[in-house]
Amino acid sequence: MARVLYPESLEIPELQPYRVRKNNYELLRDGIFIAEGKRVVVRLLHSSLHTRSVLTTQVVWEWLEQNIPQGAHTDLPVYIAQREFLAQLVGYDVQQPILAIGEVPHDTQPETILAQKSSKCLFLATDHLMNPDNLGVIVRNCVAFSVDILIAGPSSASPYYRRAVRNSMGSIFHLPVCHTTSLTRILETLRDRWSFQIVAADPSGQEDLHTFRFSENVCIVVGNEASGISDCVLNVCTNIVRIPLSPTIDSFNVSNATAIFLWELWKQRTLAPYTCVSL
Repeated sequence: MARVLYPESLEIPELQPYRVRKNNYELLRDGIFIAEGKRVVVRLLHSSLHTRSVLTTQVVWEWLEQNIPQGAHTDLPVYIAQREFLAQLVGYDVQQPILAIGEVPHDTQPETILAQKSSKCLFLATDHLMNPDNLGVIVRNCVAFSVDILIAGPSSASPYYRRAVRNSMGSIFHLPVCHTTSLTRILETLRDRWSFQIVAADPSGQEDLHTFRFSENVCIVVGNEASGISDCVLNVCTNIVRIPLSPTIDSFNVSNATAIFLWELWKQRTLAPYTCVSL
C-alpha cells in the first residue's frame, strides 16, 4: 500500500521539487521530472519509470486508488492536502489537483536500438527546438507512429520538462530518449555507418513530401520554431523535404508538420498503395 501523509508545512524538503520556482534545469539536474494531471500521473504509475511521490487532494486520491496497479508502488509517499495548499506550494491553481515526481530514465543510445532492430528503424531528431509545448505534442506523435527513439539536440528542450510531459499526455514514458551535445555527429554516424536516410523537414526543401519515398532506415529532423533547421545540420542531411502549402502561408507549426511527415512514412510502410479505379 502507498504511504499516505498529510503535510502541515510548505517547507517539507520532499515537497520542494513541486514548487514552480524549481525550473526545468534544476529538476533535470537532480534526475527528476514533474507529471501533472490525472491521466498523466496514472500513466506514470503504470509505466516502468520510478515514481518518488504523489501530491494530491483526498477526493482525487480516492479516485487514484482505483486506477493504479494493485500491489504495485508499495510504500509510495502520497501527500494529501487541501487544494489551497497545493496552489500555494506549486504557485498556481492546478486544474486537476494531482502531481507526481518521477525519475528521468537513463538516456538510450541509438546503437542500442540498432542492435535490437535490423531494419526499418525510425528515429526523430530535434535541432534547437525550444518550446516544450510543441515538443510534448511531437512526443505524442512519435509514440503514435512507432518512432524508435527521440534524439534531442543541443539547445533543444528536454521531453521531460514539465510542460512537455503534460502535453505528451504521458507518452514520453514509452519513448526512448537520447540527449546529445552534438546532433551533427550522431546524424553523420547514422548516415555513414548505418546507411540512414537523414530527412530534414524544412520549407526550404526542393522535394515534396507527397512524392518522396522513404528508405528502410530513416531519421527525420525537425528544427527551431522560428528559424527552422540550422545550416550545419542541413548539410548533414541526405534529403530536404517540404510540405507543399498554399502561397498565403509559409509553414506549419512544427508539431503539425511532424505529424504529417510521420503519417506519410507510416502510410508508405504499412498501407497498400492506392489504386486508381475508373468509374
